[in-house]
Amino acid sequence: SLYVFDIDDTLFRTSARARIVNTKGQVKYLSSEELKDYKFSADERICFAEFRDAKKFAEESQPIKSMIKIAQDCIKKTTEGSKTILLTARSDLDCKTMFLEYLACEGIDINNIFIERAGNLKKLETAQAKKQIISQYLEEGFYNQVYLYDDSLKNIQSFVTLSSTYPCVKLVPMHVKIN
Repeated sequence: SLYVFDIDDTLFRTSARARIVNTKGQVKYLSSEELKDYKFSADERICFAEFRDAKKFAEESQPIKSMIKIAQDCIKKTTEGSKTILLTARSDLDCKTMFLEYLACEGIDINNIFIERAGNLKKLETAQAKKQIISQYLEEGFYNQVYLYDDSLKNIQSFVTLSSTYPCVKLVPMHVKIN
């Protein structure tokens, strides 16, 4: 099995916000939750600096204990041929070491996971980038089941469409709700 976990608002509640500036210079900030369904207009630019800030993540993010426990259980299965990845909408953080140390302090076995960053696929929206990354794992032909834990319904819906490309793989979407 392949176990895939989103980070923001799935494993951790985050305080990071995206900064949106329009051509008139007006600024607004969107939380991770608000960002999921936000429709950008052509005159807006977005800055994800807070989402690249490893110190902010380590100091302010709060673990969602029930989801951390599920992730820990999945990571333990890696010895049985399964794999667990964290698949975030974030791009590279400014301090990988600080980020990984925080994950480890919160009980994530960083030696037995890999972190994929959909935000590095700049030309794709998050749902499509995450789908592409999962497809790359499925192309390896090792997995007959994939579990996706994500708080975004768009990401879940995009994931489910992989069934037409990989009909022999059981796809298990797990829509995580904060409460």
